[in-house]
Amino acid sequence: MAPPNRARSAFMFYQSDHLGDIKRGLGPGASMGDAMQTLSSQWKSLTEDERRPYHEREEEDRKRYHAECLEADAAALKAREERREKFALPGENEELQASSRGGRARMDAEREAREARDAARREASQSRLT
Repeated sequence: MAPPNRARSAFMFYQSDHLGDIKRGLGPGASMGDAMQTLSSQWKSLTEDERRPYHEREEEDRKRYHAECLEADAAALKAREERREKFALPGENEELQASSRGGRARMDAEREAREARDAARREASQSRLT
C-alpha cells in the first residue's frame, strides 16, 4: 500500500485558493517567484479571523492523514506477519520437510523433468541405431 499523502498546512490551502488569481493579476510576464512573494505577503497580512477557515481545513486534513497512516501501518503489519508465517522455519518438534519452503521440491521437479527428457532422447537415439 502506498503511503498516504502528507497533511497540508493552512498556507497551502490558502495558496491553492488564491495563487491562480494572483498570477492572473500580475500578468503573463510575472514569474512564479513574484506570485509567491505576493501570496506570502497577503497571507502575513491576514487577521486570525481571516485565517481561521484555512486552519480548520488544516486540522481536518491532519485528522485524515492520521487515519490513513493508521490504516497503512495496520496493512503493513498484516503483510509482514503473513510473510513471516509463509517463510517461517518449523518449530522445535516439527521436521523440516522438502516442501517446507518450496525450493527443494522445485529443484526435484526440474531434475525429474530433465532426467525424463534425457531418457526419451536416449531411447530415440537407440531406436534409430537398431
